[in-house]
Amino acid sequence: MRTAGDLRLQTFLDPLLVGKGLLYEPTFMSSQTERTALSLTSTGGDVILVGQATYLSKDVTTAGSAYANVNLLAGNIYPSKTRVTALNGSVVNGTSVIFGAISLGTLYTMPSRNPELRILAANDVFSGEIVMARATPEMIPSPFEPVGGSTVFPVNVGSGVGLGGVLVNALTPPASNIAGHALHLYNLRNPAHLPNENDYEPSRINGSITGDVRNMSGALLTSNVMANEQTWFRAGTDTRNVNYSLRNIHSTDVSMLRAGNDIIGGPLQGSITVQGPGSMQVSAGRDVYAPEFTIFTTGNREYDANNRPKDFSQILGLPDQSAAITVMAGLRGKQPSYDAFLAAYLNPANVANMPDYLKTKLPDGTVVPLYLTDAFEQRPTGPHKIRTGIVSFIEEVTGEKLSSLDAWNRFQSLPMLVRERFVRQVYMQELRAAGDDQNEAGANGQPRNGGYNRGYAAIETLFPGSNWSGDVKIGNARFRTMSGGDIEVLTPGGGLQVAALGKEAPSGYGLVTLGYGNINVFARDNVTVNRSRILTFAGGDEIIWSTRGDIDAGRGAKTTRVPSAPDVQTNIDAVTRVLEKADISGSGIGTVIGFSGVKEGDLSLVAPEGTVNAGDAGIRVSGNIIIAARFVLNVDNIQVSGQSKGVPKVETKTAPLTVETKDKAAADAVKDATKQGPSERPSVIIVEVLGYGGGGGGEEEAPRKDEEGRRRREGDRTYNINSPYQVLGLGALTDDQVAGLAAEKRASSRRP
Repeated sequence: MRTAGDLRLQTFLDPLLVGKGLLYEPTFMSSQTERTALSLTSTGGDVILVGQATYLSKDVTTAGSAYANVNLLAGNIYPSKTRVTALNGSVVNGTSVIFGAISLGTLYTMPSRNPELRILAANDVFSGEIVMARATPEMIPSPFEPVGGSTVFPVNVGSGVGLGGVLVNALTPPASNIAGHALHLYNLRNPAHLPNENDYEPSRINGSITGDVRNMSGALLTSNVMANEQTWFRAGTDTRNVNYSLRNIHSTDVSMLRAGNDIIGGPLQGSITVQGPGSMQVSAGRDVYAPEFTIFTTGNREYDANNRPKDFSQILGLPDQSAAITVMAGLRGKQPSYDAFLAAYLNPANVANMPDYLKTKLPDGTVVPLYLTDAFEQRPTGPHKIRTGIVSFIEEVTGEKLSSLDAWNRFQSLPMLVRERFVRQVYMQELRAAGDDQNEAGANGQPRNGGYNRGYAAIETLFPGSNWSGDVKIGNARFRTMSGGDIEVLTPGGGLQVAALGKEAPSGYGLVTLGYGNINVFARDNVTVNRSRILTFAGGDEIIWSTRGDIDAGRGAKTTRVPSAPDVQTNIDAVTRVLEKADISGSGIGTVIGFSGVKEGDLSLVAPEGTVNAGDAGIRVSGNIIIAARFVLNVDNIQVSGQSKGVPKVETKTAPLTVETKDKAAADAVKDATKQGPSERPSVIIVEVLGYGGGGGGEEEAPRKDEEGRRRREGDRTYNINSPYQVLGLGALTDDQVAGLAAEKRASSRRP
């Protein structure tokens, strides 16, 4: 359908799903197939999807009658391939008025092996409720397996339920479904291979995406978007108040939310939950702002309040790995210079032009860029990766173990969004290396490899110029990966606020990895934690760089704890394992060993012009720490299990001595001496050297002997023969003293 002005669609109706309200009387089947498609285009106006299917039948008499839901199954169930385009207007999903209230409506799409939802608008996209089906095609009633009448269909679409619940496909225990069909139903709903596992093309929603729709009472209506594959959301200006439930299927998938201006969340809206592997990228031209903002990647499970997987929530068609999280702000309509960075730091063709610190030799003597290789350091707990190169990255995203140059060639075939992810990893490792070099002197006595200048060179390559401005400023942020996956926040023209000043952070909030994952933060301005946390609990390193600002661990309580119950798993062979899970404990910054078997994580804090402040919350490091900053405060609140670089020694604080304190110390010393008993009084022994022998005895020696004799006479000290302390042998011995000598002593004294 194409119009020059507004295009208003009341509903999309499937005639074979139309019944008479009582679902057990008619027989239902869907006439849609995976080839069914709908395209709606307005070249000069808006596209409005009214979403009103309830009252289309002439049999409907009054609201609430037995036939009021005659089209419950048939209406608003759009094809798996749905394309809506407003070339010069907006797309509005649901503006119907029911019983005096505005309804957003819900746009459901059917399941498919090649789904595609494309909503493109020059202006706004009022998303309303969008559900891309997570069901399998086999779960939908068809002419080959209908539902109703005398036919028993495994999927319960009982009275008043409709297909909506089936399309969402929330996994529940088999016992809660139709008796006798539990196992068959569970296999239908949770196959080992998802129907669209071979679909690598993303769905797209472009326009200023907003959920700012209110009913007639002024209450803000909830806007939710559920996707069944990687989806790209691009807004020319802002995205506001929408909850996103997204899904990646492949390790190369990237779900993306990109705004030309701001990404704004409300007090109850603005969360992003991602199933599956790959990554979630959030970027704003200006700010990412919200009173509360959640980005939560879960892998293939759902979790309860104790971070324990819910029963029957495992999605068999998805890997365990959860998606990485990237948040960027202040891009100002540009993207980082990924191509320039690839050429300067990774392309083997340019290795001759690279500085020596960016080169390394392969075992065969070939010189290649440094980050084409991995590097490990032997630790007491085993090898520890100190450099992530292209070899391990390719293995992570493709499962292929290749040589360095082969990995580079394979890297070229990956989607650009995946390559950009590795560029950001290399970039953060360069900033860490710059902080390490700043603490080490080179051959010329200056910082090794230029110190901070090495980091500045990387910044100028990836983020050239100064036209970057924007913050990630959250009242309470919860960026968490549950089953692996890194977290990175980059603000080249601003700072990061994890929690608002003076605001108590809820339990479990902050930047947290509960599975193995690194945390990387790059900011121009301050990195402020306040009462929240930036912590890893299951291994992984942290790098935090602030070019001009400070890094502050905040004032959160060290006793804060969110317990995680162990995960009890029983496989098909009845073998049960109890897997420990990490507790979220404490606040501040650090790498924590959350449970036994976790390897240590390193921490690098670099603030070339600012201060690293451990604050009240403290800094905890299970591995090694590198700090490079102008000032380091609260050093006594830094706990390090491994080696430290750049951490000042804790000074012993002593009170300065004044005249009064000196007099008091002297008086105390006299008092202590007078309290000592006779056996405790110190002895004073004076030893005088009378001569060393030698000398020629000539005229030159005479004056010297006279002078020495004069000095001895002037320095003579009296000897009290009545003192209780006597020196035997000083002067002539009395007869009583000689009698006390041993026989050999008498012989040596030549006395009988």
